[in-house]
Amino acid sequence: MSHTATINKLNKAFYAHYSHLPIHIFFAPGRVNLIGEHTDYTKGKVMPCSLSEGTYLAMRPIKQRVLQLTSLNFPDQSYEFSLSQELSPQKGAWTNYPLGVIQELHKAGISTGGWQCMYYGDIPTGAGLSSSASINILTVFAWSTCLDLNWDRWKMVHIAQAAEQNFAGVNCGILDPFAIAFARDQAATYLDCHSLVYESINLELPEHEWWIVNSNRQRTLADSKYNERYDTCIQILEKLNLHKSCTHLGGLLPKDWIWIAPILSTPIHQKRLRHIITENQRVSDFAQALKDKNPKILGQLMWASHQSLKRDYEVTGQYLDALVDIARGIDGVVGARMTGAGFGGCSIHLVRKNAVAEFKETLATNYYKHTQLEASFYPLRDNHALESIVFNNI
Repeated sequence: MSHTATINKLNKAFYAHYSHLPIHIFFAPGRVNLIGEHTDYTKGKVMPCSLSEGTYLAMRPIKQRVLQLTSLNFPDQSYEFSLSQELSPQKGAWTNYPLGVIQELHKAGISTGGWQCMYYGDIPTGAGLSSSASINILTVFAWSTCLDLNWDRWKMVHIAQAAEQNFAGVNCGILDPFAIAFARDQAATYLDCHSLVYESINLELPEHEWWIVNSNRQRTLADSKYNERYDTCIQILEKLNLHKSCTHLGGLLPKDWIWIAPILSTPIHQKRLRHIITENQRVSDFAQALKDKNPKILGQLMWASHQSLKRDYEVTGQYLDALVDIARGIDGVVGARMTGAGFGGCSIHLVRKNAVAEFKETLATNYYKHTQLEASFYPLRDNHALESIVFNNI
């Protein structure tokens, strides 16, 4: 469904549910990470870009101090929350994401007033394409606009990150909210999560295309081993600081193994840190290769990243490994890797344009034979940025 058609559908559905048209409709994209996995919370380097798919929010102010929430994705669920008392997380509910943002606004002393809201997302749920961060950034963006707060993008990023950490209970880094808030059409963003210096790099390659493949093995960050990896990195940092000042793991270089090796006697700590250090170097090399339009180097770095995530960080799993291993044997696929937190979700592939049909057919057939699951394919084209549309402004 096109962007315009989705907006029209949401506009009509809002009227059917609330008996009024929305005043505003907002959009925030999802994101895919080309390379730089599990490096953002160690203040390392990442390379995300936005998607054409994302999350929509239609809303209208009301006099009552309540927040009414519904979603076209869950049409049988409608919620009403009093804004006169502290909000509490609901176990496993999608409403935790917008409620977390509203709670952060209240903590900052901002009165949000009452609203009727309807969300809709076309990002595959649990696919590792940041549906939760899309909701969070969308909600911050919407209230910043409606309340004339005039927040800059960094302010929105930090509010969205705090909402997911404090309310949803996920120790997320800055990658996901940043990628969505700073999204630019046809570009990836090379970000240093420590210095917050970033650079947009054009995604297009003359003879190759980017493809996202959904394993359709769902995963959720809070229920996975994501927080366990985060805690391990904190333990490593604390251990290193007993011997030498180290502000963040993302700042370590391969040459630092000289003093690190004798300190990290635990094999699991060595493996986890080896991934962080080598992945950061791969992101830097990937950024240069993308500028140079060098698909061969890009592909080599993608294969290496996946192997590191499999062997050292241990977050891939049989479904993502199957997608990448099968792709390796297909002529015209120059690189592939898991993307997102892992434990299911999606892979990202770099494929020659003249080999796309064979790639899709061969990967889909063999993946089903291996897993009895159907893979879904999404071309990485026409990625979008945040968008605000006003309806019936009265």
